[in-house]
Amino acid sequence: LLSPLGMRNPLVAGSFWKLVDRFKPTMIGSVPTVWGALMNVPLDGADISSVKLANCGGSPMPVELAKTVQKRLGVKVVEGFGMTEVHGFSTMNPGLGTPRIGSIGHRLPYVQLIVAELEGNRIKRRCAPNEQGVVLMRGPQIFKGYVSPSHDRDAWIDAEASDADRRRWLNSGDLGRIDADNFIWLTGRAKDLIIRGGHNIDPLVIEETLHQHEAVESAAAVGCPDRHAGELPMAYVQLRPGQKVTAAELQEFAKARVAERASAPVEVVVLDLMPTTGVGKIFKPTLRYDAAQRTFARLLEPLKAEGIETEVSVGAHKEYGTLATVKLLKAADREAAKAKIGELLGGFTIRHEVV
Repeated sequence: LLSPLGMRNPLVAGSFWKLVDRFKPTMIGSVPTVWGALMNVPLDGADISSVKLANCGGSPMPVELAKTVQKRLGVKVVEGFGMTEVHGFSTMNPGLGTPRIGSIGHRLPYVQLIVAELEGNRIKRRCAPNEQGVVLMRGPQIFKGYVSPSHDRDAWIDAEASDADRRRWLNSGDLGRIDADNFIWLTGRAKDLIIRGGHNIDPLVIEETLHQHEAVESAAAVGCPDRHAGELPMAYVQLRPGQKVTAAELQEFAKARVAERASAPVEVVVLDLMPTTGVGKIFKPTLRYDAAQRTFARLLEPLKAEGIETEVSVGAHKEYGTLATVKLLKAADREAAKAKIGELLGGFTIRHEVV
């Protein structure tokens, strides 16, 4: 461990490759945000030949970042997936085999992992290969449960009646698929957790803070895509009838009151009407798509000065979970325009296509 603060210590970050030269580690493991920062630190002649493997976890690693790390270090990048509740990693790409960039690899020994369609706290059916569902896990390494009864009740999924192994499943809260070769791919989140650079943020903290404002009728916080942190917290609000307040004022209100700085929303959007389900619950997938759409549209806006006009839409995709579709409306050189769009959007975990 490189000092108590780790990579938050600027001396460690700035001299990281010299430290690798000094201590000769064979594997370097970190979260995507740290990997992104390390790619900006020059080697300055440091000998990093001891490194045989690069590991990543905490949140999905953008494919382009993984390719950059592999090219810079000359070693494989192996992604894995885990939770505190499973005592570390549950899956990992094969270090001695052929890892698949973008996947979280295979399940580890003794871990049972399936993808299923749920109905309440039971399994409706197990998903077919490459079909998206909720990632469930069980095994001897799984924790016994949460102290809070309400948290514990929602964490577990009952075993099927036909299942000889009667142990319950831990609901990871993540959506994913398992391909024909048993590689596991995360495609989104079933639960509302926002992951900022590997740091978990409960959206309820942001929502309850915004509800303290007298003008706010309803509030919802979701993650908006960010090239560096993976996700950043963003909030949507619907005002009470007759109330007036600006989005900037609400953002400052939340920033001054949230418990930790990382939870402060980077943007607040005021909606006329919040999207809801048939029973009146806020439908967050619509807000997540909107957050991604706003983010990507802003990034592509400067292309107008070069005569390139685009239209972005974001929605569900059966294989990737979420897909951004960029419609190329105007461009003198379409192939050159596609390349520029790829440079702007290629560093995100959300996939995109240009049509």
